[in-house]
Amino acid sequence: MSLDARERLIVALDVPSVAAGEAMVARLGDAVWFYKIGYQLAFAGGLPFAARLIASGKQVFLDLKLHDIPETVARATARAADLGVALVDAYVRWSGDLELPRLVDFYKCYRACVRGKVLGFRLDDPTLPPAERATFTSTEPCAGV
Repeated sequence: MSLDARERLIVALDVPSVAAGEAMVARLGDAVWFYKIGYQLAFAGGLPFAARLIASGKQVFLDLKLHDIPETVARATARAADLGVALVDAYVRWSGDLELPRLVDFYKCYRACVRGKVLGFRLDDPTLPPAERATFTSTEPCAGV
């Protein structure tokens, strides 16, 4: 696989704050389009910052080293994919693991099924207050769950 220089360069935003990350991105300008956000910046408000970078046309790799129960990792990865980070796409492209997108889609479906089941159990509860029961008639997906 042939990558141009911009695709090979990922700048680590290993900085203590979003303001410091924004300043670095501004200094680098159009010379860089791929950034890594790790724990330090993620826990300092870096996830909304990642979303802003993506919206501006940049690529983002969340380096959060997801080590947990496989189902939890899959759910976290699905949320990262929903955010639009390059984590999943880059991993699939460079590893050749073409099954990963199917797994993420499976867990999105699984999550919806579990939420539907929980909603069914709650609606069957005779002690559910009418005001709370009314929240389940919303058009929002899984409202009240």
